[in-house]
Amino acid sequence: MPAQPPSYSMISVSLSGYRLWSTGIPAVMMGWILILVSDGQPADRGYSGTAAEADLRGVKKDCERKGIFLVVAAIGNDKPNIERIYGDSYLDITVLEKLPQKLTQVIKRHIRI
Repeated sequence: MPAQPPSYSMISVSLSGYRLWSTGIPAVMMGWILILVSDGQPADRGYSGTAAEADLRGVKKDCERKGIFLVVAAIGNDKPNIERIYGDSYLDITVLEKLPQKLTQVIKRHIRI
């Protein structure tokens, strides 16, 4: 069973794990785009609400500091909450047929074309 920091949801554990793994990547290779698909707010047994949201905002900031561009693609009924948590990293993929165009727009915004 993998170790879990007590104050992280499963989503933030995954993002934190990626962030830690990326420490060994040379700076020249940074600028990667990490895409997370989520169907809801961060929640686990006894862990939810503003504390969980703050954790995810912190992980997002850590990724940004490392040069990792985070895109959180949302499906399901919690899209407004996911957008509130991730801000400019949010991408609505309710209509999957529009995903290629939307993702292209996000990437262009990131690389400033």
